[in-house]
This record gives sequence, structure tokens and C-alpha cells, in this order.
Amino acid sequence: MKEQQEASQLYSEGILEYLSGYEWSKVIAHWNMSANNGFLKIFDSASQEIRPQFYKDEKNREQPRRTAPESMRKADKLIKEYYQKCLNQELQKWNTATITIYPDGRYESEFIWDQQAHIDFLLLDMATAFSFIYSESDIKITDLMIPEQEWEKAVITILFVNGHILPLQIEVTTEQGIKQFSVPVQNLSYQEAPYLIKSFEDIYQLANEGELKQHFAPGWNTVIIYQDRKDRFNFEEHVHFELRDLS
Repeated sequence: MKEQQEASQLYSEGILEYLSGYEWSKVIAHWNMSANNGFLKIFDSASQEIRPQFYKDEKNREQPRRTAPESMRKADKLIKEYYQKCLNQELQKWNTATITIYPDGRYESEFIWDQQAHIDFLLLDMATAFSFIYSESDIKITDLMIPEQEWEKAVITILFVNGHILPLQIEVTTEQGIKQFSVPVQNLSYQEAPYLIKSFEDIYQLANEGELKQHFAPGWNTVIIYQDRKDRFNFEEHVHFELRDLS
């Protein structure tokens, strides 16, 4: 709590310095630590959000956007350090922080655990991992095909046995027929190989036994990615989860 109060007060002081001479009624600063993003919103006396290019001073003259003072940057650093400190403490952990500041120096702060923000981040992280497979397999398929064999669609099958990922099974449709390849996931990107394997095995655990299991078919062990070179990746449309008999 001490760190929370210190960071909130320091940030409030920074805002007062940052907006000194401007006409404003309220500032809302928000951090979503799960997604590693946030926002800063400044409101005028009519409770309308002020865009940076339209800041005005007390005489209604437009002013250029200012650089955030050191106190705001220091407070931001304290908030992120406080998040890391609380992360593994069940009763104290939080992932969203909101500080509301008023021109007279008053401020209100709230540090809470937002479960939906946490789940949304995990799902986004999963979608990003499969997006990587989608884009990198496009390159790998093109490398494996002989030049005159054009292709438009492919089906990528990812199997997990006891939580461990097996080589990707890729089936490509061409004018000459169907081509099949087996590609170890690490071959998609040698530089990222250790990260890739761990990332997908973590996904398997999260979506089968962990926090995401309610979002997917129970006990799945197979991921099917339908690839179309004309389409941009869409997680819900292109990725499907199944339970197969792998015995």
C-alpha cells in the first residue's frame, strides 16, 4: 500500500506540473499491466476529452503538447515495480491501476485485479502465437515447393502428445494435387526455436488444464490451422481445436 500511495501522489504532482497553465477539470490515467498498455485522458470543464493538439491555456489560447515531467516517468516506473512485487502475492496482486487527478491537487487511486483483462491478454497471446505459425508456414511452404507449383490453400495440423508438440503436418493443395510435409516447429524460426516450443506447450497447458480451459473443447490434443494465402490471419476463423485418438 505504501508504494501505491507514493506512486499515486508522485503521478498526481507530475500531472499538476504537466498541465500547469492549461484549462482542465480531470485527468484519468490507466494502466493495464496484463496487456502492457494504458491511457491518459484529460477532460475539460464540460467533461469532454481534450486531444493533445487542442490543449488550451487559461486565456483559451491553443498550446503545444508538453513533455511529461520526470515525476510522471518516475511514478510510472514505481507502478510497474509495484506490479512485479505484488504479482505472486495472491491477496495483493493487481493488474489494472487507475489514478484520477483534479486541478486542486486531489487524487483517487484504485489498484485491482481484473480477471477479464487477464484472460483477454492470455487469449491475445495465444492468437499471436498461432499468427506466427500462420505467417511463417506460408514462407516455409513456399520454400519447400518447386517454383512452378503455385499454391493457395493449406491445412496445418499440430499434434500434442503428453503436452509436448510434435512436428507440424502440412497438407498443401496445388494444381498438380496434394503435397504433404512434416516440419518441426523449431524449423520455422531457428532463432526463436526454444521460445516457440515452450510457448506452444504453455498454450496446451493453459487451454487444457489452466485458466483458459473453459474457452476450448475439453481434452483437446490437436490444432488445425486452415491457411489461405488470400486471407489475413483470423484466430477464430482459421484455428480449430479437436480431440483425436492418437493411440
